[in-house]
Amino acid sequence: MGINIAVYAEKFNGNEWFAEPTQLYVEELFDHQTGESWLEPQAIYYDRNDQLSEILGMRQPFNDLTQIVSQARGFPEDISGELIDHFARTWLQDWWKEPQDWLLLRQQARNLNFDQTWFLLSELLSFDWYGQQQQHYGEVKAEDASRFGDGQQHFPADLTGGVWKNQSFRPTGQPQPGYAQVSWIETYAEKVGSRFMNQVLPLLQTYGTPNNVRIVLWLEV
Repeated sequence: MGINIAVYAEKFNGNEWFAEPTQLYVEELFDHQTGESWLEPQAIYYDRNDQLSEILGMRQPFNDLTQIVSQARGFPEDISGELIDHFARTWLQDWWKEPQDWLLLRQQARNLNFDQTWFLLSELLSFDWYGQQQQHYGEVKAEDASRFGDGQQHFPADLTGGVWKNQSFRPTGQPQPGYAQVSWIETYAEKVGSRFMNQVLPLLQTYGTPNNVRIVLWLEV
């Protein structure tokens, strides 16, 4: 079982933040009568992505050379009501046997530690996803070693899984018989994946100006 990263978007309307997008949710009672209804925030990204959660400061980086955008900040003080209520319903509502004061429930939700954090869109856009790089080291079959040149190239796309071994962020020492040690580079954009870079970031830019749009995110099992 992995740990997923749940990412939600908020927009600022000049007075307060509100969740975007939302969907009307209607809770039905046991006898199918319509009960309470509310706007339920929809995650714009939900997936297991250890590299993204590390770079956004939500997990301890596996590699101590990793540069992060910021340490986890917790929830923003002015988080939207829709989003903190959604978090409370998701993680607290089932724990209560009777209806509770929502102010109390919100406070309980704020006190939970799910490595919550948030970022303005301007912060995400200013981070050098393509300029930041990590050097990787590993072993490949000796006949493929020349394809890595001086080690400043990307990993050859047509070398499939199983041909490289002992991947590390530092030289691995003496290679195994029949293998050669090589190195290659990987940008942070490559690390976090095309879905975040080519779908999530462009979507956020359609919501408004970079200082009036932000993401709020946490980890889920």
